[in-house]
Amino acid sequence: MALSIGWFSTGKGPGSRGLFDSIQGQIAQGILEAKIEFVFSNRERGESPLTDQFFDSIQNHNIPLITQSSARLFRSVTGSSSQKRLEYDKLVMDRLVQFRPQICLLAGYMLIVGEAMSDHYTMLNLHPSIPGGPSGTWQQVLWETIRTKPDKAGAMIHLVTKDLDKGPPISYFSFATKQGVLRDHWDEIQNIPIDKLKSAHGESLPIFQRLRHEEYRRESLLISETIKALAAGEISFNHLQHLKNSTHNSNPICLNKTIETAIRLASH
Repeated sequence: MALSIGWFSTGKGPGSRGLFDSIQGQIAQGILEAKIEFVFSNRERGESPLTDQFFDSIQNHNIPLITQSSARLFRSVTGSSSQKRLEYDKLVMDRLVQFRPQICLLAGYMLIVGEAMSDHYTMLNLHPSIPGGPSGTWQQVLWETIRTKPDKAGAMIHLVTKDLDKGPPISYFSFATKQGVLRDHWDEIQNIPIDKLKSAHGESLPIFQRLRHEEYRRESLLISETIKALAAGEISFNHLQHLKNSTHNSNPICLNKTIETAIRLASH
């Protein structure tokens, strides 16, 4: 039986759209035994041209699109940020009551999910750092990577819990940050303070761009291989439920070998 997925994304930029198109394309070709039951976005049409392009792609695949503007609700509701998030999540769950996804995948979803919704669904988040790595948006993670200069970077899929970006990791990939072209880019910024790099170059900084490229080209493979493992029972739902209620080490699957093989085959 195909794995049923609820896809959550703000659709903020081309990266979010590319991930969705890649996974849906693999589903359509029969490569993935899965079905995206719906796509949810916290933006509505007219809020962003890039998000509207994302919506067009979803509707071209005839997948139900559910939207609810978080910006509008947060402006209209009084209270603390956490109270507003709880109110928003309740509204979202009401909007999605007709669906019964086995997992909900967050790929470029730019909101913090509250405890009620993460308890209600089995939610997995694509996060742009390896287990134990930095929290935050992909931009924040990349700047922290440039600041700390680790030997490895990558991304993981982890369970969504009340602890932001700290839920138990399920799967991940990593790549060496100081080899090949990346090594040359590090040499270019040697001894330059991070604040100066940000102000002088911003995201156009070559090392920033290259790290993002190496990460992004592996992310759809991380998602697809994790979906395969779930559909095949290699990662069981009982295991995921246990992890949601446990503080033990989750022993995530390292997908480096499979991902690097796929990249080599695609380049030939």
